[in-house]
Amino acid sequence: MALLDPYNKDFQDLLRKSLHLSENASFTPDTMPDEKFPVQYDLAIDDSGLTYIIEIKRFITLDTLSSLNLQRSLWVGQGNDISRLRFVCVGIRATKEAKEAGELLGITVITVPWEMPVFDTPKEGAQAVKPTSPKAWRIIAELLRLKETSIRQLSLNAGVSYGWAHATIKTLESKGIVSNTGGYVTISDVPKLLNGIAWERVFQRLGPFLPVTIPKEDPLAAARGITDLCAERSIPIAFTSFTAGELYTGYATRHDAIYLYVPRDNRKPLSDIISTNDKDGLQVFFYLPDRDVFNDSRIINGIRVVSPAQLLLDLAGLGYSGKDIAMKMVEKYATL
Repeated sequence: MALLDPYNKDFQDLLRKSLHLSENASFTPDTMPDEKFPVQYDLAIDDSGLTYIIEIKRFITLDTLSSLNLQRSLWVGQGNDISRLRFVCVGIRATKEAKEAGELLGITVITVPWEMPVFDTPKEGAQAVKPTSPKAWRIIAELLRLKETSIRQLSLNAGVSYGWAHATIKTLESKGIVSNTGGYVTISDVPKLLNGIAWERVFQRLGPFLPVTIPKEDPLAAARGITDLCAERSIPIAFTSFTAGELYTGYATRHDAIYLYVPRDNRKPLSDIISTNDKDGLQVFFYLPDRDVFNDSRIINGIRVVSPAQLLLDLAGLGYSGKDIAMKMVEKYATL
């Protein structure tokens, strides 16, 4: 099914204008905001205390509005406050009936130009789970740690509902990644899991922004200095990619750059503090987190790094260039 690309800058700019969003709006493609009823949405946008739940279709009809309206009814039925949620359908074309129904239901219908880029993605059923979504990845990471366990135990250890854990495992089973024997599940094809992550959550889409150059020195020493500086100034950061990978695995990779997550609002202030005009210096690549990567970060050798689960997700998202070190992470994962 053809969908508008939620990562496309022109598309995001159009949504900013249509929904009157600020420059600080946070875009999270492929989201599942309700744990009890794991229904996948194409995009969520958080801005100024509001959350926009967005369905993206090429052609918007009355049926397009149904999943949004159903989920809203389920939330209300559970007694949840939805006053800060906004529901939106976006497509290249919308029927007159869909526009009229949208007004009655309080669902914003937005049409975009025909030339807006599209990509082909199979739309899976309501119970299908995107493995790289935050809750699903917690389940997968726990399965990698335990190697073999029951779905119930995964649910308890990962802190998610049994229904969510079950949907995640069923999705992985359908892809030939997980096997289920006598009620116990295990990951049977790690390379296929990592390849799927590389396609589904491309790490480079979170950046890098134009690299900052700092004086040339040992990359880990530089990362340690930035960690101390950010701690002093209360700037949340967490090193990831090859930098954190070396610390967790001891597997040396690139020594010409370091990689870290920095929130949008802190990116420029940190850049202004550390950057120099040394063209032959060490490059610092900033990435914008698409989920909370800071609360479960940890300090290794004086350097703040993302959690093992987050790092494995990021390394797999590098594709071929991160394959070797990602496999090293898998081998050591149960001990980290």
